[in-house]
Amino acid sequence: MLKLNPEINVCTIIEEWDEELEELILVHPNRIEIEIKHNFVFDNRLIPSDFNGIIVKNITIGEPYPKEFYDDIEENVEIPFYMLESPEKYTSYVKQHLNRIRIELKAPNMTMTEALDALTGGFENHQEWFNDVCCD
Repeated sequence: MLKLNPEINVCTIIEEWDEELEELILVHPNRIEIEIKHNFVFDNRLIPSDFNGIIVKNITIGEPYPKEFYDDIEENVEIPFYMLESPEKYTSYVKQHLNRIRIELKAPNMTMTEALDALTGGFENHQEWFNDVCCD
């Protein structure tokens, strides 16, 4: 994972945005978390959900989605966040950019299936999650 140059932080002050107060508030003052920050093209399979009992946060920084993910969305129209997570968008992106993904992930023999798994942390689980969120 370190070869892919993520930013890794250990956080002891855990803050979350409070919609009502419109400010950051301190939550879980006695908890430690590990944040792993990376670009969109990253092998998310390498990030565990916890490490020795410490919660690990997987955070995409920069533009969260490539511009192609917005191609079929009208400007200035609010959409549910999960629509950008559609399996079709990932599949199309990987088809168009497989060689670039291979280079960035330093995996020259990566298959399309492996690239989909890398970007989503497990494409089959991602599809199930999307269907649950989208279709319920």
